[in-house]
Amino acid sequence: DGDYAACLFNRGDHGSAQITLRWEMMWMPSLQPMAVRDLWKHEDLGNYTASFSAAVPAHGVVALRLRQLPFVPKH
Repeated sequence: DGDYAACLFNRGDHGSAQITLRWEMMWMPSLQPMAVRDLWKHEDLGNYTASFSAAVPAHGVVALRLRQLPFVPKH
């Protein structure tokens, strides 16, 4: 349906790590607004532009669904 899936994986052995997914990593323009959903928690996390960051526990994964929102230029 045009949505994207991404997983943020912390390969570290100790503590959580703040991991950032930038839209450019998915060949998307940074101005593209995206609705982000946590697939494990079944929670909508909000709307983001350019990137999304999450704290990921050691050896943990955050699985995301990203849906493109209409781009509204600012005047």
